[in-house]
Formats: sequence, C-alpha cells, structure tokens
Amino acid sequence: EEEEIKRQFQIVASPDPDVGLFRVGGGFPTFSKSGSRLAFVDNHYKTVWVLDNNNIYEATE
Repeated sequence: EEEEIKRQFQIVASPDPDVGLFRVGGGFPTFSKSGSRLAFVDNHYKTVWVLDNNNIYEATE
C-alpha cells in the first residue's frame, strides 16, 4: 500500500514560483501548523494518511 501511495504524488505547476504545489491521489494535502506533518485523503483506499519526515501512517480513530 505504501508504494502505491508514493506513486500518487504529483507535482503541480504553481502560479507563484516561490511556492511548491503538489497533490496526492488527486487531492491537495493539509499541513500541520508546524509544517512537520501532512495529511491527505486517499479516495482509492478510502482512508486518511499522515506523513512526517520519516514515515507514512494510516490514520486511525
């Protein structure tokens, strides 16, 4: 599953050259306030994923 998620990252052209923009599985992720983690909904697997600098986690209740 983790490899499939990695293949779903897409770099998107940003209108601002100082801003990097990407989407995951067709959706745009949400960043934590500190910027150290991001979360996104994977419509294919119907789950929420959370990523940090080292790992990818499936969000649980």
